[in-house]
Amino acid sequence: EQAFKFLENGLELAAGIYGRVVLETTIKEFAKGHDIDSKLKFDQIIINLRIKGLIQKPFENSLRANYEIGSWAAHGNEEFNKLNKNEIKEFLVFIRDKVLTLK
Repeated sequence: EQAFKFLENGLELAAGIYGRVVLETTIKEFAKGHDIDSKLKFDQIIINLRIKGLIQKPFENSLRANYEIGSWAAHGNEEFNKLNKNEIKEFLVFIRDKVLTLK
């Protein structure tokens, strides 16, 4: 919800960075809970989640794509600045509705 507040207040970069942190932390905690080394790189973690049958390939691809958006924000990549407010909101909605609901 904090990331949505940032976005509402015109702080798109802060929303993107915050979203990336939430996405990565949640996936690492989910992996750890399923005996996957959470110290692996993000890509290796989600591959292992798929191999174990905990996520499906389309979701793995969505995680990778959304992680890239968050990485653009976190690293000050110009690609993030090309996103409009609705695209950033979709990124945050994905995290809220698809990532934070993993069990």
